[in-house]
Amino acid sequence: MYDQLVSIIIPTKNRLQMLTRSINSALAQTYKQIEIIIVDDSENGTAIKVFENYSDQRIKYYKNIRAGANAARNYGVEKSKGIFITFLDDDDEYHANKVEVQFEKYTEAQNYNKAEVIIYGGLSTITLKGDVISYSPKYEGNICNYFLIYNFASMITLFMKKETYLKVGGMDESLEAGQEWDLNIRLSLKYNYYSVASPIVTVYRHDNNRDIELGKAKYHKILKSIRLKYKHEWTFYTHMLNMLYKIKKIYRSS
Repeated sequence: MYDQLVSIIIPTKNRLQMLTRSINSALAQTYKQIEIIIVDDSENGTAIKVFENYSDQRIKYYKNIRAGANAARNYGVEKSKGIFITFLDDDDEYHANKVEVQFEKYTEAQNYNKAEVIIYGGLSTITLKGDVISYSPKYEGNICNYFLIYNFASMITLFMKKETYLKVGGMDESLEAGQEWDLNIRLSLKYNYYSVASPIVTVYRHDNNRDIELGKAKYHKILKSIRLKYKHEWTFYTHMLNMLYKIKKIYRSS
C-alpha cells in the first residue's frame, strides 16, 4: 500500500526563490514514492531556471497551457501519474512527514468507511512579523454543512485519489475567486473528510493591514457567490438548524 505513487502539484508564477524552498520541502518527504509536478504559469516560463538546478528524476516541469493558478493545478493533475495527489503553493512548504502521515490517515479512514475519503490537516502560518499561528482542524466525517459557512481546509493540506479529484471536476476555472472553497464543497457533498490534527504545512503570509481589510471585503463577496451557487444545499442546512433549535427549545420547556 505504501509504495503507491503520490503526485505533488506545484503551480508557480515568478517566485523563483520561494519555489526552491517549496521544491526542497517536497523532496525532503519521508514518504519517498513521490513525483513533483511543477506547472509554470508565468508568461516567459521563468521557473525552468529553478527546475534546471535539480537532477532528481522525480521532478517534472510543464509550462501551463491555460492561464491562472487553478488552471495550472488542473493541468498538473492531468499530467500526473500518481494514484494519489496533493498540492503545494510555490511560497509555502511541507513538513517532512506531510505525505506519510496523510497516507496513513487515508488508509485508516478508508478502511473504516469502506469508501473513498478526503484527508486534510493542520497548518502553521508565519506572519510578516515572524509570529507563528497554528491551526488544528476539528471537523471530520460528513462536514459539508460546515463548508457552506466557511472554508477551513487549505488546498495545500488536501490529500486524495486522483480519480476522486477528477470525478468532481477539479478546480472550477470559470470562477474568479473562492475556487478552493468551491472545490471543498463539491468534494464534501460526495466524500467524508478526515484530518491530521497537527500542522503538516507551513504557510507564509505576505499581506499587510490593507491587504487584510481587502481580504475581508473579498470574503463577503465570495460568501455571497457560494451561497447563491449552493442555494439548495444552504436552504436545506438552515432549515435543519431551525428544526434543531425548535426541538431544543421544546425539550428545555418540558
